[in-house]
Amino acid sequence: MREYPLTPAGWTVSAGRSVGPFRTHVTWRRPDGGTTAWSSRAHRKHASRLSRPRDESVWWAPHRASWWIGVLFAIGSTCFLVGPLPGFVELVGSGADGVVFFVGSIFFTSAAFLQWLETINADPGPAARREGVRVLSFEPRRPDWWSSGVQLVGTLFFNVMTFRALQTALDDPRTTGSSGLPT
Repeated sequence: MREYPLTPAGWTVSAGRSVGPFRTHVTWRRPDGGTTAWSSRAHRKHASRLSRPRDESVWWAPHRASWWIGVLFAIGSTCFLVGPLPGFVELVGSGADGVVFFVGSIFFTSAAFLQWLETINADPGPAARREGVRVLSFEPRRPDWWSSGVQLVGTLFFNVMTFRALQTALDDPRTTGSSGLPT
């Protein structure tokens, strides 16, 4: 298994922190005598070719995957806020209420997928850049690989469960009128 993060040629590790098998911080000594620090959090947020920061506002950055991740999670969260509001199901019916939850789950899964892409397309170290965009990877030494992968699988499972709940609400004669439409 490859070391993570990659230590550039000629550099030596002078300090580091880990949580279990996962490296969370490294300080390297460069050949010129200077040091370079790496942290998994900063790396995750700034080293992906899909979300590398530019000199602009973070409030409007639709070219960055991290911006879309936030927007998609916010839309999904809004659906999960509206769906269980008192009186909402009486106002729109259980079928429409189920659709709101299912739509929220789709937004959550879209955000989780973008988070997965952002994670697996992060540079492998401070002196290395990824080329091209990857859709799959196997990097079990990376904590961000695990967290984004588990979250993606969880949101896919959540999609299946919310779709089944929606089907149940639409198929149940107690929740639909004689026309078959949700009441």
